[in-house]
Amino acid sequence: MIRPEIVNDRVNPDNNGNRLQNAPRHAGALYLSHEMQISSLPGSFRLGGGARYVGSRAGDPDNSFTLPDYVVADSFVAWNNRLFGEKTQLRLNINNLFNQHYYSSSGGNLRVREGETRNLMVQARVEF
Repeated sequence: MIRPEIVNDRVNPDNNGNRLQNAPRHAGALYLSHEMQISSLPGSFRLGGGARYVGSRAGDPDNSFTLPDYVVADSFVAWNNRLFGEKTQLRLNINNLFNQHYYSSSGGNLRVREGETRNLMVQARVEF
């Protein structure tokens, strides 16, 4: 828990003591993963997922509006193996698994940024 606040606003002293814009009092994340072998397939698989929480935040220095809190879940599956003698990982990430609508930040009353919608990302990593 944090308590971010404006302490010395020289432009608008009325903002002193207000919550700091885009700074939640509470935030956290928990992610878990499990690695396993499937006897009929080469290499190993890693499955994982988790969630991140961001509490409500002031939308501007005046604290005239609040961005609501949100929880977003993510998951992934990865395959680790040696390809052409090199350690290789192929990975599929699903971000915002349940397609939660949320606001990630604000630049004031006229600029509120929506969070990312559900998306898939494919990664390939080769160590040599």
